[in-house]
Amino acid sequence: MNQVILPASKVSISQAIFGTSRLGGTVQQYDKKKSCEILERAFDSGISTFDTANIYAQGNSEKLLGAVMKRHREKVVLATKGGYAFSSKGRLLSLVKPMIRKVIGSRPGLVRAAGKMRGGQMKQDFSRAGLTKSLDDSLKRLKSDYVDIYQLHSPDQETLEKGEVFEILEDFKQAGKIRAAGVSLLSWAQLAHCYGKGVDFAQLEADFLSGIDRSRELTAAAKDGIVVAARQPFGSGLVAKDPKDWAEEQFGGDSKRLERARQRMTQIKEIGDPFKVILRHVLHSSQYPTFLFATTNLRHLESNFEIMGEAHPDSEEVNALAKLFVETSQ
Repeated sequence: MNQVILPASKVSISQAIFGTSRLGGTVQQYDKKKSCEILERAFDSGISTFDTANIYAQGNSEKLLGAVMKRHREKVVLATKGGYAFSSKGRLLSLVKPMIRKVIGSRPGLVRAAGKMRGGQMKQDFSRAGLTKSLDDSLKRLKSDYVDIYQLHSPDQETLEKGEVFEILEDFKQAGKIRAAGVSLLSWAQLAHCYGKGVDFAQLEADFLSGIDRSRELTAAAKDGIVVAARQPFGSGLVAKDPKDWAEEQFGGDSKRLERARQRMTQIKEIGDPFKVILRHVLHSSQYPTFLFATTNLRHLESNFEIMGEAHPDSEEVNALAKLFVETSQ
């Protein structure tokens, strides 16, 4: 697995970052043994970097990572997030998760309702006290004295403009609680607010389907020493669905983006399996230095690694992939 260095902190991360937001879920079916097996398999296959957050599965995602990676701690990079917190009702919900799973089972309607209820129990808190408590709680769940990359979780525009959160992250660094500072942003327009603020790492949505040009932002970020990871490179599951079922709201309400995505999917399918084609692209020909992927299925994970383990494409394939995914201006 290729490694990418965060310039300022010198933290080395794997090109492919395994996301754990869906491991240990509250309402979905959950098998602790299988979840641990997936994490171990990812590590054994060369993934050194794992992404989580304090609110994922109401802390259970961090607990799983802490339990599995404790014996590998010096060989893994743990990236978590802070900024969201659960209300008292949300904390109560975490105590009755096993009961909720049994009641809900696999009934889609109840699953959606439970998801909305869970989301309504979250609030944002980027105060020094709030982030400090969030980080300390994450360290306990991760069974570690430090976090390799600590990220602000979807901060709002006002929080970024004030800039106090960046001072807090720097203080965490100085205290030895974190090695690198990061942000998981909602929009590309917010990235500029992170320049010159000691940010090492950023997560942003990568739209490989409709192909919005991000070269300018990626170049500026690299110049500032920020490594940008492609989030949701497979369109949050859209790749697995029939393009006829895609909707404008899934593309920011932009009908032109939707049409471009449908046309591109047709081109991708002419080459091969869409998932494999996109994965080959993010590995070998995209502008992003690193990307996130996730699964709760061991078989799917094995398929990912089969593709990752294939020989590096020759220059002809690299050029063909780059041409296929050529980005367009907004």
